[in-house]
Amino acid sequence: MKFFRLFIIFAALSAIIGLGIYLLRPSFLPSTVTPQINEVALTPTSNNGRFVFLFNPARELSDTEVEYVANHYDIAVIGYQSDPQINSARRIKALNPNIQIYFYFPASLRQKTARYGTDVFREDWYLHDSLGNRISRGTTLDFVDLTQPSYTTWAKNQILEFSSQADFRGVLMDNAINLTINGIGTKNTAWNSALTNFLTSLTSRLNQNDQLVIYNGLGPALSSRNDQHLSLTNGALNEYFCYDKSTSSLGSRNYLLEDIRYQQTAGNNKKIILQKVNWDNLTSLPSQTQSKLGNLCYGVFLMGHVPGYTYFKFGQGYNLKQIPQEYETFVSAYDLSLGSPSENYQQNGTLLTRKFANGYVVVNINTQPTTWTAPRQLQQFNNGNFTTISAQQAITVPAQSALFFLFNATASPTAPSQAGDLNGDSLVNLADYNMLVSGYGTTYNLSHYNQLVANYGR
Repeated sequence: MKFFRLFIIFAALSAIIGLGIYLLRPSFLPSTVTPQINEVALTPTSNNGRFVFLFNPARELSDTEVEYVANHYDIAVIGYQSDPQINSARRIKALNPNIQIYFYFPASLRQKTARYGTDVFREDWYLHDSLGNRISRGTTLDFVDLTQPSYTTWAKNQILEFSSQADFRGVLMDNAINLTINGIGTKNTAWNSALTNFLTSLTSRLNQNDQLVIYNGLGPALSSRNDQHLSLTNGALNEYFCYDKSTSSLGSRNYLLEDIRYQQTAGNNKKIILQKVNWDNLTSLPSQTQSKLGNLCYGVFLMGHVPGYTYFKFGQGYNLKQIPQEYETFVSAYDLSLGSPSENYQQNGTLLTRKFANGYVVVNINTQPTTWTAPRQLQQFNNGNFTTISAQQAITVPAQSALFFLFNATASPTAPSQAGDLNGDSLVNLADYNMLVSGYGTTYNLSHYNQLVANYGR
């Protein structure tokens, strides 16, 4: 009888988890095949500095999503003024006490549809032009008037109250950049001064609670960095990392080198830097191109990585409606256990290398291929498989690409041990699912999907 009860409980849990994975499948996967997944086996994060945005206040995260975030990210940023978000934050922290969770708050703007504080929000808290009209950005956002002390007091109290609702590490202050609006005269100067005072006061107050303030954001490399607030706060978000929006392409050699230098300097000065790649139209590119770009930008990030202070995310931008699209699968090297950097990166022309506790990362930022000589026997990573590299072997590093090497690979360099084992680690789990998502329609098809579903958890 006891065995029968345990069997019923196991069957029920299996059905629930299977349904969760089915609902989370990418929209381009076939909807006619329902996965029968008995177990969700997740590999703990390698702590190589990943973060994620979870802007979906309309609902609470599913158990599968909570487990995925807890096991794959070092920082998560959630929405604000939302009970579902608070509950999600609590559940993520319960699974991974080491993850840092920040909540979002707009420093200079308020959505026209915002629901928080609607009972007390005053018209004079908005920024107005000389004719008394609200100053807006686009059709959905209005600027707030930071020169109004009653507003900044109210906003700070809102942040402090929300920060106590879960084990938050701190707040991400969005749009904390100086104004240059025409038609408001000296108001720009007064507003900018008020923003400085607001960030200074808020950081001081939250730091008393051992909580932090990160602001958005830094400007692109080789231009005005907008980092005048970095000395006032605990860190900043850079939405221009690796990708040059002015040219809609990969940053130039000097652009990438400046990103590395700035990140390393800030991290060494104990400032948190969130390096976010917002690659326009990324999902319209072939999956192999997506993976190459993702690994390249991740390699550039690792050149200047300061563990505990610098974090990375690669994707197309922000998706406010479907959280699963924030769980990017573009970077196949994410879960490599490289360990901590054991030395600063070395530069030889356009070839960058850095040694880690468990391997090497090699980055070619040139538009032409080059070569690198392996200093010892290594295992070269290639989309889930490993190839043995001999000591002193010359390795071709393709143009604008990153290569990853481990001293001792944990995955087999041979073919997958069973159907559905796409990365050859003798397991069929979420790592294989991520590879399937990334390459579905090109590398993988419905047959691979069915094999993965049939053997998931084995």
